[in-house]
Amino acid sequence: MHDDVDPHDAELKKKIAAGRPDHPDDLAMSPHKVRLQVQERYLNDVSAIDEVRHIEEAPTSSSSTAPQGPIMNAHVVVNGTAFRGRW
Repeated sequence: MHDDVDPHDAELKKKIAAGRPDHPDDLAMSPHKVRLQVQERYLNDVSAIDEVRHIEEAPTSSSSTAPQGPIMNAHVVVNGTAFRGRW
């Protein structure tokens, strides 16, 4: 969003939520961004909203590629005591 945008503006939420199944009040708006999933066919509509500065793709991760995967099976030694297993 642009710097002067009010993230609590109900009309703005309606514009951004157009074409989405959830209610505009469910959007998590912050002062400079809103994170949501939009179908590709609605990207042009969202980008045409004056208050929108730019659109970025947010990366997604699965549990198999997440960096914490190897840590979950970590074998840890603290003060000579070994801790093993799945946490």
